[in-house]
Amino acid sequence: MKRPAAAALLAAFLIVACGPKRPAGYFVYEGRRGDSLAALSARFGGDERLTKILVREAGREADAPFEAGERVAIPFEKIKKHPDVVEAFALVHEARGARARGDYAGALEALRAAYAARPDDPSLAFELGATYYEAGDYGRAAAALGEARERAPEDEEVILAFALAEAEAGDVDGAAAALEDLTSARPDFLYGLYVLGDMEIKAGRNAAGRHHLFEYLKRNGDGLVARYAREGIKASARAEMEAAARALEKAPKEEKTKPAREAGPGGAE
Repeated sequence: MKRPAAAALLAAFLIVACGPKRPAGYFVYEGRRGDSLAALSARFGGDERLTKILVREAGREADAPFEAGERVAIPFEKIKKHPDVVEAFALVHEARGARARGDYAGALEALRAAYAARPDDPSLAFELGATYYEAGDYGRAAAALGEARERAPEDEEVILAFALAEAEAGDVDGAAAALEDLTSARPDFLYGLYVLGDMEIKAGRNAAGRHHLFEYLKRNGDGLVARYAREGIKASARAEMEAAARALEKAPKEEKTKPAREAGPGGAE
């Protein structure tokens, strides 16, 4: 079975935004679960004024934790007196425009610069890793998303993206372990069960994969992902039956090629 949703997953998590290199208007900051405006302001050495700007424009409390991927629109005009913030956001804005044009080299250059200046920002680490993933550099994607995971350990989107990158980079066991932890801690995050089941089947662990897909279907039997789960279950079972049939066909041939056992002293075996 193809993995129809996995390839598009990271693209869905990314903010699709285009803009000129000298941005005007609003910057959309994508918060990660557990982060806050107060923490964001502190990372940029912001004073009380910057925090108030962020709070007023976002319409939320300074210490209120973000949900995974929660977006906050921040007017560049209001933060122009904070050059570090403007510079970092402008780089990300530039990267999004480059990525939208298919210029991954340009996007990654801008994101690396933004992340190097603020390596403790989970949002920047996530966006860098997700862009590496889109560009097909799965090793670097896993590394950057691993950094995002350390800074936002409860963010299901970060963990899922990290696991997908790990699997693509070749560490399926590590990826599956990350998803096992996620689905245990967040049983309400059903898509994690689907991805884990799909990943296990692709690794040849059919029984474990079907178990996770069945668990997904028990809780959500409708929709496109449920259809993919059913297809995955059928495909893995069919693959096992075909393998068993090939083994049975091969067995008699192997028996015929075995040398005859020598007769004993009495002429019998």
